[in-house]
Amino acid sequence: MTAAELEPVVTQYTVCALPEGHMDYSLFSMTVDRVMGYEGVSGWAVRRMGRCLDRKGRWDHEPQPSSRTNGWIRQNRHDLEKALELAKVAAPLVTINGLSVEHVLNRGASR
Repeated sequence: MTAAELEPVVTQYTVCALPEGHMDYSLFSMTVDRVMGYEGVSGWAVRRMGRCLDRKGRWDHEPQPSSRTNGWIRQNRHDLEKALELAKVAAPLVTINGLSVEHVLNRGASR
């Protein structure tokens, strides 16, 4: 196979309400990851700090693969469009040590 025949595959997106390049970007970002199951691609997961976003937009601890029930998988695996939508809604709501995205953005504006 030649380099021209290779087809790149997107396996992860990063979503953050802070502008790319902001010094706190990585702290406030989340990923939308392509998830492989036992029988191939099983969907996309919205992940942040060991947690996954479920269908209702709630953060849930992500158990080890052997501990994930079918019900948990149904609630926390999405098609790409839904996963990106959930991440975009959740991104502005991220807080770290009581600091919101809005606070961090405003702090930078006052410098």
